[in-house]
Amino acid sequence: MAKHKKSNKRISKKGLPPGAHVFTGENNLNPAILTVHQYDSESLENYKVRLDELPDLFNNKERKIWLDLDGVHDVEKVVYICENLGIHLLHQEDILNVYQRPKLEEEEDYTLLIIKMIHRIDAQAMEAEVEQLGLIIKNNVLISFQETKQGDVFDPVRERLKRTGSKLRERGVDYLLYALFDVVVDSYLENLVMLEEIMESMEDEMIIETVHYDVHNILGLKKILLEHKKAILPLKEIMPKLLRTRTDWISENNKRFYMDLHDHVLMAYEMLESQLDLQNTIKDMYLNRINKDMNSVMKVLTIISTVFIPLTFIVGVYGMNFKNMPELEAQHGYYYTLAGMLAIAMMLFGYFKWKKWI
Repeated sequence: MAKHKKSNKRISKKGLPPGAHVFTGENNLNPAILTVHQYDSESLENYKVRLDELPDLFNNKERKIWLDLDGVHDVEKVVYICENLGIHLLHQEDILNVYQRPKLEEEEDYTLLIIKMIHRIDAQAMEAEVEQLGLIIKNNVLISFQETKQGDVFDPVRERLKRTGSKLRERGVDYLLYALFDVVVDSYLENLVMLEEIMESMEDEMIIETVHYDVHNILGLKKILLEHKKAILPLKEIMPKLLRTRTDWISENNKRFYMDLHDHVLMAYEMLESQLDLQNTIKDMYLNRINKDMNSVMKVLTIISTVFIPLTFIVGVYGMNFKNMPELEAQHGYYYTLAGMLAIAMMLFGYFKWKKWI
């Protein structure tokens, strides 16, 4: 299994005031990229945008806007966007804190949603990249805040957005948020299906003992499942709150899609729970197999020791240097002793065989 050394050191915010603008992720020298998807039912424009162009963009109420920031490490861009939209300081802090627990916050004029985006599992290295995704919806604008890692899972949404007459183009940005949220949950399900196949294969091979698995594979499985648990479990709390939203940012004709998304979240959670149980079973099987191998070694060593104990006793008796030992004078005593020792060893092996210990 390939091993990659990662830095898990978190940036400390100890002593800083609430709402401090501190990026808590790993250092990143890649430039942050701002991409605009401006669309309506008839047209779509995709282009890169500068910070000074954002105020005019946000003032455009005629078309729907998806602003995608790829690079949350660029604190200046995050703060500039948030301040132009009137986002609270604490919510800005949540966006910059890549270890933030998934959450839903509703204000009078905007809604903040933070979830975890998990990329496709690397089955060889037994690991998956986790990335925080912040989503803000306000009027006709949807903003997504991503870290710069290995892309995202939104390509299917971008392709659908290109098609004239698609629901994404016809409906509001609340439907676009649903589509992005939905593809993130679908990636959870895809990963969990892959993990299920991997674990079922591991379980079968452990039962027939064809493969000796490295403990790092087992630990890697557990780590990936725990990452999914951190991502999926909070969504069980978020979805009911989202469906009972006290604001009107979700239109009535789109609520049914969010209800369906809630079902997908519950499905992912149930799959996760069953796979955590399966992972524990595999871990127990692995430990039992190690114990079995160790017991087999101990059994062999015990049998060898048991056979040689009487032989050692005989050798020890006739190795004494007393003069009054009549057997020492026997003409064929050496051969009789070897024959007796061989007979004892064969009887012991026969007894162990009869008891099915070997």
